[in-house]
Amino acid sequence: SLAASAVISPLVLHERRPTTPHGWSLHRRADPEITVPLTFALAQSNLDSLDSYLLDVADPTSPNYGKHWSPAKVAATFRPSSETINVVRTWLINDGGVDPSRLRLSKDNGYLDLNATVAEAEAMLATQYFVYEHDDGTRHIACEDGYHLPKHVSDHVDTVWPTVHFDVTPVSRRSADTVT
Repeated sequence: SLAASAVISPLVLHERRPTTPHGWSLHRRADPEITVPLTFALAQSNLDSLDSYLLDVADPTSPNYGKHWSPAKVAATFRPSSETINVVRTWLINDGGVDPSRLRLSKDNGYLDLNATVAEAEAMLATQYFVYEHDDGTRHIACEDGYHLPKHVSDHVDTVWPTVHFDVTPVSRRSADTVT
């Protein structure tokens, strides 16, 4: 229904960085026309059951004792739900004005990628982007202190890059891409 598709959701602060990391300084506002590769790390499923899964394999009295999970089973168990993927995609398309052809879902369904201009990213995330410079001359684009998502979307996103993090390629993403 039309009413169901028009979700009204207040913006919430999703992540914040209280200070600029050591060695980095604010250089200038980012050019609104440059393109940044936005990555939305989608919330994983079944994390609330992680302890019971681990105990089931570790408990000598369990019939599953010592039956370690394959990487494929781990990936399948914790893969973001279809609901999570749909909520984030729908928000980007309907509220962000993003053409669906611009969205790429990673092979493991853990990440939704989008090349966006700084102006688009600022509008979507209710933030401002700046260029930071490291003492060694390296430059990095990041939000000044935090970014926002609609509440109904925030529940389905772990983090967004680049935003408040200064690890340009997140370690979790590098390792996830090497798992087959």
